[in-house]
Amino acid sequence: MKAAIHREELRSEQLSWLSVKPMLLSIRGKDIPAKTEIYRQLSEGQRALYLFYAYHNHTGTLAEFYWFSAYYMIEYKVWDELTNAIRYFDDPELVETLEHVQSAIGRKLNNEGEWTMAKPQDIDTHDSLRTAMQAIYDRYRKLTPRLIKRMNERVLARHEEYFVLD
Repeated sequence: MKAAIHREELRSEQLSWLSVKPMLLSIRGKDIPAKTEIYRQLSEGQRALYLFYAYHNHTGTLAEFYWFSAYYMIEYKVWDELTNAIRYFDDPELVETLEHVQSAIGRKLNNEGEWTMAKPQDIDTHDSLRTAMQAIYDRYRKLTPRLIKRMNERVLARHEEYFVLD
């Protein structure tokens, strides 16, 4: 399963997103088994893009960043896979940032092995959580453009894994 990329998109700053966009759009609103089926059809590099963009595209605000991170950890149970996706693209600083996210959320939501549900308003009602998550979010927003550039370079260099020219 590969995206169709137009020749003029080869130098796009969104090349990595364009390479996985059709797959992510095809599963929008579908259940977990449908998402898993698409995911299983992807190459290792495509899976890394898939997980990153499925997460990253839901982190536009601090509350979204917090809630979606907790969702990836607690409900969707793919936090480790997301971290491995970032490792795949060789970004240890962003991996470390995600480890800080996991630690902050764990302190808030994990009580002796029992997870509680995250709510976006947790950020508004817990000052220490908001302060910690804001610092982490600021770092995440600073580091992701560099990662996306690296992903774009990898996609272009190994284009046969990611897309076909349309």
